[in-house]
Amino acid sequence: MKGMQKMKRGTALLLALIMAFGVSFVSTASVQEVQADTVRGIFNKPTEIEELINYGLELRDENQAAFEIYSALRTVTTETKTVEVEFDPPLPIEQNYRDKYLSKALQMAVDAFWMDYPELFWIAGEDENGRSRIQMGYSYSDSKDQQGMDISIVSKVTLTINVPNNYGDLDEAYDAVYQKLTDCISRAEGLSDYEKLKLYHDFLCDELTYDHEYDAPNAYDMYGALIGGECVCEGYAESFKALCDRSGIPCVLVVGTGVTGTRPEDQEPHMWNYCLVDDKWYAVDVTWDDQETQTFHEFFLAGSETKTPHFSPDVFGASHVSNGKFSENGYTFTFPELNSTAYGSSEEPGPSDPVEPGPADPSEIKEGNVNGDTAIDAADALLVLQHAAQLIKLKDTSCADVDKDGSVTSSDALQILQYAAKLIDHFEAVK
Repeated sequence: MKGMQKMKRGTALLLALIMAFGVSFVSTASVQEVQADTVRGIFNKPTEIEELINYGLELRDENQAAFEIYSALRTVTTETKTVEVEFDPPLPIEQNYRDKYLSKALQMAVDAFWMDYPELFWIAGEDENGRSRIQMGYSYSDSKDQQGMDISIVSKVTLTINVPNNYGDLDEAYDAVYQKLTDCISRAEGLSDYEKLKLYHDFLCDELTYDHEYDAPNAYDMYGALIGGECVCEGYAESFKALCDRSGIPCVLVVGTGVTGTRPEDQEPHMWNYCLVDDKWYAVDVTWDDQETQTFHEFFLAGSETKTPHFSPDVFGASHVSNGKFSENGYTFTFPELNSTAYGSSEEPGPSDPVEPGPADPSEIKEGNVNGDTAIDAADALLVLQHAAQLIKLKDTSCADVDKDGSVTSSDALQILQYAAKLIDHFEAVK
């Protein structure tokens, strides 16, 4: 009920601003429109994005059964309960190896699918009973090969999807995630890829809180991140990939070890992203940039040799060690080659050269430019309005309090909107 009151209050303020000054914010689709525009399955992505980097494609030459299972999973929607995969021709498998072979193929397929399509957040992992969310049965007949070895001819596998109860109504859960992504992406209209990535990075830092206790509901997927607001690294990285995917920006999930010191307890499994910008791959770790005291940008479009002075180890490649293992004892997948330097930096840095981007110099932050892009516009006013209505919490309010009264309110949003509409040419402090 309290959340609904906040939403109504924020909506009323927004409508008042729009009616007063005739400045239109970027419109977003309603939940009803979202339902009409999607089959509640995998997001539509540009064909070139699918072909550029797709972990499922690695399976085609490595394990044909895994690739066919992966391909069949691409048809899954919120309504899917079973998926049948028919092998043509049927698979001849040594009888003693049959169960192990098919279990390995299933694990490979699910690993690749989860990393390529995190928007199907209910597929990966385990249900509330500790079982895999995808169970497999198969049809086969026993025979002998030309050498007389006992083999099984496997013609079909049937996958049963066990959706846990912790998402409530799955259609509503999917729509809520889709809407959250749509709302963010609408703010990126007309921006460059770099500007979009920075917006998405900062949006997630503002919206999400790291779950240090590892017990928040759905903390390991996009739903727990975008709807629950509390998650671990998977939630950050998967949400960032989903934003990139829907924007046509190549982005992959990367797994490995996060290193914060020399002791064994300073090394733990971690997930982050690689993004392709101007034909080179750069790393983004939204989780580590989202610190309690402030939002950093040391892990935003970083290279393997990028210096990260506020963290230890202070070089990206030393603190982020990728390994390609999406599950224990699983197949080792291949990652794109990471550029050595950060985006926008010199290609030949010296050993002590600082590599940007790092945290912005506070003296360079322009009053009213709340989102830190290149303009003061309606998007900044909207952020201030959302903060005033307690829908979000700005970590840095120094740019938002344009009337200098010590708090961020709708009057600040009003002045920013007036400035964006060129009705005023400066901000007036409250006397």
